[in-house]
Amino acid sequence: MRPNKDKFQIDYKKFSLEIKNIIELTFLQIVIFFFIRRLFAEGLIFEQIFISGIISLILTVTHRYQKIRNDIFKLIYLTLLIACLFQFIFVNIDRSRSFYLISWVKNYDVRFIREELIVNEGVIKSSEYDNSVAIKHRIIEQINRGLININVDNKLKLSAYGEAIYNISDTLSSLFNLNGWQRNKF
Repeated sequence: MRPNKDKFQIDYKKFSLEIKNIIELTFLQIVIFFFIRRLFAEGLIFEQIFISGIISLILTVTHRYQKIRNDIFKLIYLTLLIACLFQFIFVNIDRSRSFYLISWVKNYDVRFIREELIVNEGVIKSSEYDNSVAIKHRIIEQINRGLININVDNKLKLSAYGEAIYNISDTLSSLFNLNGWQRNKF
């Protein structure tokens, strides 16, 4: 019995239509991320990437995704979407001063006095700590966002939301061996 040659032929018109649909969906993700960045400029990029990825995923599954007719192309697109989402989240955790600051507040007795981060116990070993201008900016940013609270004694403490961000970051960094996070969180 000989294989049917028709089953293995590629319909280039359908193939190009599927590729066009994937490109449109990818462009949609970029547009969504752009608007989220414009609307919530003060937010952590981690959250913005995550939210734009979730919105893209919902739009993909509910509407635009239906334009892709071939199940293999649907699988390829969803795999790329999820992989990109996780990759951006991991890079952000591994390289973000905001995440390092959250970990310092979690792991040390720190105060914010005269716009300077003061460590009462222990020593922050991260070279990121030496950039006082950037750290001051991140402290103010995270206080305004509600990730960090400051009490009457100027002591910094994570809010419940800050604790959640810290726990997610620490778990992901341990699971995926994010060296930047591990090196700079203490």
